[in-house]
Parts: sequence; C-alpha cells; structure tokens
Amino acid sequence: AFVRIATSGDSETAKAFPEKDGVPISTALARVAGVMKSLQAQRDELTKAGKLEAEAKRVEQLKTDEREKAVAHVTTAMSALADGDLTHRMPSEIPVEYAAIAEQFNSAMDRLESMIGTIKSTSTQIAVSSKEINAGAEDLSHRTEQQASALEETAATTEQLAASVKAASQ
Repeated sequence: AFVRIATSGDSETAKAFPEKDGVPISTALARVAGVMKSLQAQRDELTKAGKLEAEAKRVEQLKTDEREKAVAHVTTAMSALADGDLTHRMPSEIPVEYAAIAEQFNSAMDRLESMIGTIKSTSTQIAVSSKEINAGAEDLSHRTEQQASALEETAATTEQLAASVKAASQ
C-alpha cells in the first residue's frame, strides 16, 4: 500500500511511501519527527539549564566580590581603630547585606569620639582646677609662714614685755 502526502507549493504533488513492517512510513516519519521535537525540547532545556548555571555562577561571584569588599572595609576600619584614629568611618557604599555592620561601627566610633572628647575636656578642667588648688595651697602656705613669723615676733615681744614688767617690779 502507498500513502499520498501533500508537499508545499502551488499544486498538490503526490509521493508514494511504502509501508515498513506493517507501519506506514509516514507514521514512522511522524514518530521520528516527534522524537526530534522531543530531542529539540531536551536540548532547549539543557541550554536553559546551562544558562541558569552560568547565571548562578555569576550571582555567586557577585556575592563573593561583595563579601570581599565588605571584609576589606571592615579590615581598614579596624586597622584605623587599632591605630587610634577615631575619625575613620566605614563608607556608605558598602554592600547592602553588610550595611548594618558599617552603621554599628560608625555609631560606635561616634560614641568613642564623644567619650574621648568628654575625657579630654574633663582632663583639661581637672588640670586647671589642680593648678588653682596648687596656687591656693602655695598662697596658704605663704600666709601660714607669715603668721608663724608674726606669732614668733609677738611671742618674743611678749617675753620682752614680761621681762621688763618683772624687772620693773623688783
């Protein structure tokens, strides 16, 4: 038996295909076309999977780059702190996932800078007060010496007066 198949073009052309093992060739060709379509779909899926894998690798690399950038910023900030630089702040362009670290570090540095400023101001006030106390103590010491000298003179005068009174009464 033969099968008629229409082909493209202006007129219908008939081609005859015999059967093979009781299955018309057109059916076998349809099966082959189905298998090819399935293989094409699988190839498309593999291509899509390859693109997804490449995108996953790209995203992972971006995350790695961001992590390295954040670690570099933290390392620089901690080094500045170790060197006593309380003016250093972590930059705002740190990756979003690490922004909380930058905010907390900068907040801690603000508090440290404020505390150190308060300590410096208090130390200056203590130094001024200490100088005033020292000057007062020196003044008190000088006046005490003067009073002691005056008291000695008074005692000597009193002794002389007592001796004069005693001599006059005899």
